[in-house]
Amino acid sequence: MLVCLSHNQSLTRRIDVVLQGDLYAEKHDDVCVMFASIPSYNGYYHEAELQGRKDGKEALRLLNEIISDFDTTLSSKARFASIEKIKTIGATYMAAAGISPNNTKSTTVDSDGDKDKEDESEGPAAWTTKKRRSRNLRVMLEFAESLQRSLQNINQHSFMNFKLKIGINIGPVVAGVIGRSKPLYDIWGNTVNVSSRMESTGQPGKIQLTADLAELAQADGYETEYRGTVQVKGKGELETYFILTNAYRAQN
Repeated sequence: MLVCLSHNQSLTRRIDVVLQGDLYAEKHDDVCVMFASIPSYNGYYHEAELQGRKDGKEALRLLNEIISDFDTTLSSKARFASIEKIKTIGATYMAAAGISPNNTKSTTVDSDGDKDKEDESEGPAAWTTKKRRSRNLRVMLEFAESLQRSLQNINQHSFMNFKLKIGINIGPVVAGVIGRSKPLYDIWGNTVNVSSRMESTGQPGKIQLTADLAELAQADGYETEYRGTVQVKGKGELETYFILTNAYRAQN
Protein backbone atom coordinates (compact mmCIF):
# COMPACT_ATOMS: atom_id res chain seq x y z
CA MET A 1 0.00 0.00 0.00
CA LEU A 2 1.34 3.39 -0.98
CA VAL A 3 0.71 6.14 1.58
CA CYS A 4 1.30 9.80 0.86
CA LEU A 5 1.18 12.43 3.59
CA SER A 6 -1.13 15.35 3.04
CA HIS A 7 -0.11 18.65 1.49
CA ASN A 8 -1.81 20.26 4.50
CA GLN A 9 0.87 21.41 6.96
CA SER A 10 -1.40 20.71 9.92
CA LEU A 11 -0.59 17.02 9.45
CA THR A 12 3.00 17.69 10.57
CA ARG A 13 1.66 18.68 14.00
CA ARG A 14 -0.33 15.46 14.21
CA ILE A 15 2.70 13.32 13.37
CA ASP A 16 4.73 15.21 16.00
CA VAL A 17 2.14 14.34 18.66
CA VAL A 18 2.63 10.65 17.89
CA LEU A 19 6.44 10.86 17.87
CA GLN A 20 6.33 12.55 21.28
CA GLY A 21 4.57 9.50 22.69
CA ASP A 22 0.93 10.63 22.72
CA LEU A 23 -1.93 8.82 21.04
CA TYR A 24 -3.41 11.08 18.37
CA ALA A 25 -7.09 11.01 17.38
CA GLU A 26 -9.59 13.62 16.26
CA LYS A 27 -13.30 13.42 15.56
CA HIS A 28 -14.66 15.52 12.69
CA ASP A 29 -18.21 16.10 11.52
CA ASP A 30 -19.54 16.64 7.98
CA VAL A 31 -16.44 15.28 6.27
CA CYS A 32 -16.74 14.42 2.58
CA VAL A 33 -14.86 11.20 1.78
CA MET A 34 -14.02 10.10 -1.76
CA PHE A 35 -12.69 6.84 -3.17
CA ALA A 36 -11.64 6.95 -6.83
CA SER A 37 -10.43 3.71 -8.43
CA ILE A 38 -9.25 2.60 -11.87
CA PRO A 39 -10.99 -0.79 -12.10
CA SER A 40 -9.28 -1.88 -15.34
CA TYR A 41 -5.75 -1.18 -14.08
CA ASN A 42 -5.18 -4.59 -12.45
CA GLY A 43 -5.99 -6.32 -15.72
CA TYR A 44 -3.59 -4.01 -17.56
CA TYR A 45 -0.83 -4.75 -15.02
CA HIS A 46 -1.24 -8.52 -15.24
CA GLU A 47 -1.30 -8.35 -19.05
CA ALA A 48 1.94 -6.37 -18.96
CA GLU A 49 3.52 -9.06 -16.78
CA LEU A 50 2.36 -11.86 -19.08
CA GLN A 51 3.80 -10.06 -22.11
CA GLY A 52 7.12 -9.66 -20.31
CA ARG A 53 7.15 -5.88 -20.32
CA LYS A 54 9.95 -5.48 -17.77
CA ASP A 55 7.98 -7.42 -15.12
CA GLY A 56 5.19 -4.89 -15.11
CA LYS A 57 7.49 -1.91 -14.53
CA GLU A 58 5.92 0.01 -17.40
CA ALA A 59 2.47 -0.51 -15.87
CA LEU A 60 3.75 0.79 -12.52
CA ARG A 61 5.39 3.76 -14.25
CA LEU A 62 2.02 4.67 -15.79
CA LEU A 63 0.22 4.28 -12.44
CA ASN A 64 2.81 6.54 -10.83
CA GLU A 65 2.21 9.13 -13.56
CA ILE A 66 -1.55 8.98 -12.94
CA ILE A 67 -1.31 9.28 -9.15
CA SER A 68 1.32 12.02 -9.41
CA ASP A 69 -0.98 13.98 -11.73
CA PHE A 70 -3.78 13.59 -9.20
CA ASP A 71 -1.46 14.88 -6.45
CA THR A 72 -0.47 17.85 -8.60
CA THR A 73 -4.12 18.67 -9.27
CA LEU A 74 -4.79 18.64 -5.52
CA SER A 75 -1.81 20.74 -4.46
CA SER A 76 -1.78 23.29 -7.28
CA LYS A 77 -5.30 24.67 -6.98
CA ALA A 78 -6.22 26.96 -4.08
CA ARG A 79 -9.87 25.90 -4.16
CA PHE A 80 -8.83 22.38 -3.14
CA ALA A 81 -7.04 23.55 0.02
CA SER A 82 -9.71 21.98 2.25
CA ILE A 83 -9.08 18.52 0.74
CA GLU A 84 -6.50 16.15 2.15
CA LYS A 85 -5.18 13.09 0.35
CA ILE A 86 -5.48 10.20 2.78
CA LYS A 87 -3.72 7.42 0.89
CA THR A 88 -3.57 5.33 -2.25
CA ILE A 89 -4.44 1.63 -2.14
CA GLY A 90 -3.19 0.06 -5.34
CA ALA A 91 -4.99 1.99 -8.09
CA THR A 92 -7.48 3.59 -5.68
CA TYR A 93 -7.11 7.22 -4.56
CA MET A 94 -8.68 8.25 -1.24
CA ALA A 95 -9.24 11.85 -0.14
CA ALA A 96 -11.35 13.79 2.37
CA ALA A 97 -12.65 17.37 2.53
CA GLY A 98 -13.37 19.11 5.84
CA ILE A 99 -10.82 17.65 8.25
CA SER A 100 -8.60 20.71 8.53
CA PRO A 101 -8.63 22.06 12.14
CA ASN A 102 -9.96 25.51 11.23
CA ASN A 103 -13.07 24.06 9.58
CA THR A 104 -14.30 21.43 12.00
CA LYS A 105 -14.67 20.66 15.65
CA SER A 106 -11.84 18.46 16.88
CA THR A 107 -10.83 16.52 19.97
CA THR A 108 -7.31 15.31 20.74
CA VAL A 109 -6.93 12.21 22.90
CA ASP A 110 -3.78 11.48 24.92
CA SER A 111 -2.19 8.12 25.60
CA ASP A 112 -4.35 7.55 28.71
CA GLY A 113 -7.52 7.92 26.69
CA ASP A 114 -8.36 11.32 28.22
CA LYS A 115 -9.31 14.41 26.25
CA ASP A 116 -6.20 16.53 26.00
CA LYS A 117 -7.77 19.42 24.14
CA GLU A 118 -11.24 20.09 22.87
CA ASP A 119 -12.09 22.91 20.53
CA GLU A 120 -15.78 23.78 20.68
CA SER A 121 -15.42 26.39 17.96
CA GLU A 122 -17.05 25.54 14.66
CA GLY A 123 -15.74 28.60 12.88
CA PRO A 124 -18.00 31.39 11.66
CA ALA A 125 -21.58 31.09 12.87
CA ALA A 126 -22.78 31.06 9.27
CA TRP A 127 -21.30 27.60 8.74
CA THR A 128 -24.27 25.52 9.73
CA THR A 129 -24.14 21.76 9.27
CA LYS A 130 -26.02 21.98 5.98
CA LYS A 131 -23.68 24.65 4.63
CA ARG A 132 -20.58 22.73 5.68
CA ARG A 133 -21.92 19.60 4.01
CA SER A 134 -22.78 21.53 0.86
CA ARG A 135 -19.38 23.22 0.75
CA ASN A 136 -17.43 20.01 1.31
CA LEU A 137 -19.49 18.12 -1.27
CA ARG A 138 -19.10 20.90 -3.85
CA VAL A 139 -15.31 21.06 -3.56
CA MET A 140 -15.02 17.27 -3.65
CA LEU A 141 -17.19 17.01 -6.76
CA GLU A 142 -15.01 19.66 -8.43
CA PHE A 143 -11.92 17.68 -7.45
CA ALA A 144 -13.43 14.41 -8.68
CA GLU A 145 -14.23 15.98 -12.05
CA SER A 146 -10.68 17.36 -12.25
CA LEU A 147 -9.36 13.84 -11.70
CA GLN A 148 -11.59 12.57 -14.51
CA ARG A 149 -10.18 15.21 -16.87
CA SER A 150 -6.62 14.46 -15.75
CA LEU A 151 -7.09 10.76 -16.51
CA GLN A 152 -8.58 11.58 -19.91
CA ASN A 153 -5.46 13.60 -20.76
CA ILE A 154 -3.21 10.70 -19.77
CA ASN A 155 -5.34 8.32 -21.85
CA GLN A 156 -4.78 10.46 -24.93
CA HIS A 157 -0.97 10.25 -24.88
CA SER A 158 -0.75 6.68 -23.51
CA PHE A 159 -3.40 5.24 -25.85
CA MET A 160 -5.30 3.80 -22.89
CA ASN A 161 -8.99 3.91 -22.02
CA PHE A 162 -8.91 4.06 -18.23
CA LYS A 163 -12.00 5.37 -16.43
CA LEU A 164 -12.44 6.36 -12.80
CA LYS A 165 -15.08 4.72 -10.64
CA ILE A 166 -15.84 7.19 -7.84
CA GLY A 167 -17.82 6.93 -4.61
CA ILE A 168 -18.56 9.81 -2.24
CA ASN A 169 -20.18 10.09 1.18
CA ILE A 170 -20.42 12.69 3.97
CA GLY A 171 -20.58 12.31 7.74
CA PRO A 172 -18.52 12.02 10.94
CA VAL A 173 -15.09 10.39 10.90
CA VAL A 174 -12.30 9.71 13.35
CA ALA A 175 -8.88 10.78 12.05
CA GLY A 176 -5.69 9.50 13.60
CA VAL A 177 -2.04 8.66 13.29
CA ILE A 178 -1.13 5.03 13.91
CA GLY A 179 2.31 3.65 14.72
CA ARG A 180 5.63 5.06 15.92
CA SER A 181 7.76 3.64 13.14
CA LYS A 182 6.54 4.98 9.78
CA PRO A 183 3.38 6.50 11.33
CA LEU A 184 0.34 6.44 9.06
CA TYR A 185 -2.45 9.02 8.96
CA ASP A 186 -5.89 7.57 8.23
CA ILE A 187 -9.61 8.06 8.86
CA TRP A 188 -12.22 5.59 10.09
CA GLY A 189 -15.96 5.33 10.58
CA ASN A 190 -19.21 4.38 8.94
CA THR A 191 -18.88 7.40 6.64
CA VAL A 192 -15.70 5.90 5.19
CA ASN A 193 -17.34 2.47 4.82
CA VAL A 194 -20.32 3.86 2.91
CA SER A 195 -18.05 5.94 0.65
CA SER A 196 -16.02 2.82 -0.12
CA ARG A 197 -19.24 0.95 -0.86
CA MET A 198 -20.36 3.74 -3.22
CA GLU A 199 -17.12 3.21 -5.14
CA SER A 200 -17.13 -0.60 -5.17
CA THR A 201 -20.74 -0.81 -6.39
CA GLY A 202 -20.40 2.07 -8.84
CA GLN A 203 -19.73 2.09 -12.57
CA PRO A 204 -16.57 3.15 -14.46
CA GLY A 205 -16.69 6.79 -15.52
CA LYS A 206 -19.34 7.73 -12.96
CA ILE A 207 -19.59 9.29 -9.49
CA GLN A 208 -22.01 7.49 -7.17
CA LEU A 209 -23.50 8.91 -3.99
CA THR A 210 -26.51 8.47 -1.72
CA ALA A 211 -29.91 10.12 -2.22
CA ASP A 212 -29.40 12.80 0.46
CA LEU A 213 -26.15 13.93 -1.14
CA ALA A 214 -27.74 13.87 -4.60
CA GLU A 215 -30.29 16.35 -3.28
CA LEU A 216 -27.48 18.63 -2.07
CA ALA A 217 -25.73 18.33 -5.43
CA GLN A 218 -28.94 19.12 -7.31
CA ALA A 219 -29.35 22.28 -5.23
CA ASP A 220 -25.84 23.27 -6.39
CA GLY A 221 -26.81 22.83 -10.04
CA TYR A 222 -25.49 19.33 -10.69
CA GLU A 223 -27.47 17.00 -12.92
CA THR A 224 -28.07 13.56 -11.40
CA GLU A 225 -29.28 10.19 -12.63
CA TYR A 226 -31.15 7.73 -10.42
CA ARG A 227 -29.21 4.48 -10.20
CA GLY A 228 -31.37 2.33 -7.90
CA THR A 229 -30.63 0.64 -4.56
CA VAL A 230 -27.33 -0.68 -3.25
CA GLN A 231 -26.84 -3.06 -0.31
CA VAL A 232 -24.53 -1.53 2.31
CA LYS A 233 -23.35 -3.48 5.35
CA GLY A 234 -24.90 -2.05 8.51
CA LYS A 235 -27.16 0.24 6.49
CA GLY A 236 -29.32 -2.11 4.45
CA GLU A 237 -30.46 -0.93 1.04
CA LEU A 238 -29.61 2.66 0.11
CA GLU A 239 -30.96 4.60 -2.86
CA THR A 240 -28.11 5.97 -4.94
CA TYR A 241 -27.57 8.41 -7.80
CA PHE A 242 -24.88 9.18 -10.36
CA ILE A 243 -23.53 12.70 -10.89
CA LEU A 244 -23.47 13.61 -14.58
CA THR A 245 -20.35 15.80 -14.82
CA ASN A 246 -19.07 17.51 -17.95
CA ALA A 247 -16.08 15.17 -17.88
CA TYR A 248 -18.45 12.19 -17.86
CA ARG A 249 -20.38 13.51 -20.87
CA ALA A 250 -17.12 14.13 -22.75
CA GLN A 251 -16.14 10.45 -22.54
CA ASN A 252 -19.56 9.04 -23.46
